[in-house]
Amino acid sequence: MRASRRDSILDAVVEVVCERGVAGASVGLVTARARVSRRTFYECFDGLDQCLVAVLDGALARATPLVVAAFTSESSWQDGMRCALAAMLEFFDEEPALTRVCLVELGTAAPVVRDHRERILAAFRALVVMRIESEVSHASPLAAEGTHASVVGIVNARLVGSERRPLLELLGPLMGIIVAPFVDEAEVAREVERGDQLAREMLARHSSRKSHGAGVRVPAVLLAAKAHRARQCLLFVAEQGERGISPSNRQVGEGIGVSHREQVSRLLGKLAALGLLVKRAGDPGYPNAWSLSLEGEQVAWALAENGDTSQQ
Repeated sequence: MRASRRDSILDAVVEVVCERGVAGASVGLVTARARVSRRTFYECFDGLDQCLVAVLDGALARATPLVVAAFTSESSWQDGMRCALAAMLEFFDEEPALTRVCLVELGTAAPVVRDHRERILAAFRALVVMRIESEVSHASPLAAEGTHASVVGIVNARLVGSERRPLLELLGPLMGIIVAPFVDEAEVAREVERGDQLAREMLARHSSRKSHGAGVRVPAVLLAAKAHRARQCLLFVAEQGERGISPSNRQVGEGIGVSHREQVSRLLGKLAALGLLVKRAGDPGYPNAWSLSLEGEQVAWALAENGDTSQQ
């Protein structure tokens, strides 16, 4: 019960800060939105600043597995960067309020919140710099950091502007900016086109899932409260599939926060037995790869569209 109230408070603070900014937010407004008492709020958090730090940590916990799985699944840094950036932009599009709060509004929060936010951004920046430096012999840390800053700046500008187009549409131009310091003009142009093509494919798949998922019946076994992990597993494979990635058992486990290998295998096997997942066995020494069946795509969309459909 406490966990659900905590989640309600976190959802409420995102809504309030998104609407009013940090300066206009208060514990009273958050508790009213969450429909909890002030006592309940202070049982969960020391104050509004700690609540905002928890919002950042929650966003990090959700976004990191998606980005890292995409980043490390490709052999070249450009392909890895494209997949990781696509994963991040899609996450932003799916969580517009959370994205605005974390990237824009919390820039004016108290120092403890701003410092925590900067540490998170610095961790992502270090990941980008490390990947580029490992494969581009003439890359300087300053150039790599500059590309990261440019990408963040452009995304922020889109978030505070009046245009409400999918951020995923920025994938091609942003990839052009990222690779420009390290490759020639012809390769920059090719990279922009690759990014544009991937964005078009992802947006088209999203639209197709919407139409094909209408009226789909979710298997009853997935609607039970105890099937939470199975739903997470299916949705993670769906998210990765949209980026052209067929995750391994290990990547699925990391993505949904399950470290026990046998538990991950059981979850995947259960979904495969339901006809929702398809396993491609790896060659000797290589991991299995998982993807959705057509029915799995439809069920995943229905779950994502309807939110938490578990039985109470």
